[in-house]
Amino acid sequence: MHALIIVYIDSEKTDYYGKFSFRYASANIMEFIWSDKEYRAQFISLPQCYPDDFNEFCNLMINDMNSLLFDGLLALESIKNYEELREDDAIWN
Repeated sequence: MHALIIVYIDSEKTDYYGKFSFRYASANIMEFIWSDKEYRAQFISLPQCYPDDFNEFCNLMINDMNSLLFDGLLALESIKNYEELREDDAIWN
């Protein structure tokens, strides 16, 4: 589990769009092995064993979620504008 967190952290050193493929892959692996009790226990013990790495991992994950939420809200705004255009037949045509 620690290695997956390191991959997540080290992906920050790649280009902006490249890091998301590494993070997506490591997050999928973490999600898959979360169902195993032994791996879950290892993940839960990570903050005690590697506090700096775990804190950086959490920080990066929260930043990614904020960024995705912001992008999603911007997309909703453009969808709303598009729907308003469709309602006005004169402008739509």
